[in-house]
Amino acid sequence: RVYQLQTETISNRVEGYEMRDSGWSLNRVISVQLNLYKTNNLRVGTYVESPFASRSFLNIKSNDNKCFLYCILAYLHPTTDNQNHSSKYFAFEKEINLKGIAFPMQIQSIDKFEKLNPSISINIFQLGRICEGDSRDCFKIYPIRITNNEKENNIDLLLIEDKHFVLIKKLEKLLHPDVTHSVIVCRRCL
Repeated sequence: RVYQLQTETISNRVEGYEMRDSGWSLNRVISVQLNLYKTNNLRVGTYVESPFASRSFLNIKSNDNKCFLYCILAYLHPTTDNQNHSSKYFAFEKEINLKGIAFPMQIQSIDKFEKLNPSISINIFQLGRICEGDSRDCFKIYPIRITNNEKENNIDLLLIEDKHFVLIKKLEKLLHPDVTHSVIVCRRCL
């Protein structure tokens, strides 16, 4: 059923694109990869050390299950010193509407969070291990929640070990660390 819905969606988008006088046409699809993730009742909040170092994300240390909140605040209030300390963001907590939101954050509560905070949209990516080792090459990034309504503050978060959110500062660099030229990333097409 999911495959059929996605196939129809892609076909409709291709037809719409071809009909807009683009001059392009789709001849064939070489392959399709469908990744399914179950995220029900997943509560995220426990600090986890990053499996590899990267300047493309910010791993904020906390012990109060509010890593989601600190990532949002770090995005809204970037700092250059001690940016991985949760205490840097305590002063800004009142700026975010958290009415009815419990911590640790549940993935299914993010829709409610977005409604309470109309200028913020959230995308969640998961870090999946594809081989043994701690190098960047042993991990793949998967989208597990892409917002339906991109807003002024469109924030990308990385889920580590189903336990901890990390702020993605530069998604392009996280996905393509060795590329030196500009890269445009479609969050839905990873």
